[in-house]
Formats: sequence, structure tokens, C-alpha cells
Amino acid sequence: MTFLIGADGKPNLIYLSEHDGAIDTLEDGGLVYLIRRDVSTGEFGMVIIYPAAGTAETYNVLRLANGKRQVVWTQNKAHVGPGKRLSSAKVFTADCD
Repeated sequence: MTFLIGADGKPNLIYLSEHDGAIDTLEDGGLVYLIRRDVSTGEFGMVIIYPAAGTAETYNVLRLANGKRQVVWTQNKAHVGPGKRLSSAKVFTADCD
């Protein structure tokens, strides 16, 4: 996962998919909102909304007491599965390099 601010000043997230390779969130139809950023610690938080898919994601990168960084990612999808009547919510954590 690579967080960056484009030349146009807009935040973006690029990540690697096991099946699709590098995915640019903006090119994939996501709306990216930076909600917090601390340059001194490398911490940041963002919300990504995929209007066409009815999906919202949050990414929070935190600096732990041991100095390492960790990401907490949540994903909420509306209307998934047969008949499109179910909703889905997921939470993941991962250590950052």
C-alpha cells in the first residue's frame, strides 16, 4: 500500500492485489478523502468510497509504542450476495514495513 498526494493535490492510495497487480484507487473509481495526517509520526487516516459498488473503506496507519507502524482497514459493503439484500463488514490489521 502506498499513500501519496498527486501533483493536483488530491490524495490517492495504490495497493497490490494478488490477482490484479497494482491498483490505483482513483483510477478504480474510488473517491479518496484524507481525514488526518501527522507528518512527524507518519500516521494518517483516509476514507475511500466506491459509489458504483456501494463500498466504503477506512485506512488508519498508526505508530505503535515500539516504533513500528500498523494499518487498520475496515470495509463496509451494502447489498452483496444473491438477491443483493445482504451487507458485509470487515476489519483487518497488518504491520507496515
